[in-house]
Amino acid sequence: MTEAPDPFAPLRARFMNRLAEDRIALSTWDGSSADTIIPVVHRLAGLAGTLGYSEISTVAKAFEAALLGGGSNGHEARTMRDSLLERVDICLEKGPTGSGIVVLHPPKI
Repeated sequence: MTEAPDPFAPLRARFMNRLAEDRIALSTWDGSSADTIIPVVHRLAGLAGTLGYSEISTVAKAFEAALLGGGSNGHEARTMRDSLLERVDICLEKGPTGSGIVVLHPPKI
């Protein structure tokens, strides 16, 4: 019996390409303006979670909340950014299906 193809595979592939671009934006962010990085972090918080990359999503959500709340200083923001980068690097290294996610397939009828 063969397994049904993963219907999210094309989305994950595009996510991985975009993740590489987002990694560059995160790594070059100097902490001076939250406005420049919030869209990237917001996208990661939502899309990563939707596609099953929960560690990226969780850290991105916390980072976004800190940026929007204005409660984190430059050092704290860079520390959160570095934590997010660590998770992004792991995901990029493992590839679109190697992040430990569970890929759900539609039921066979």
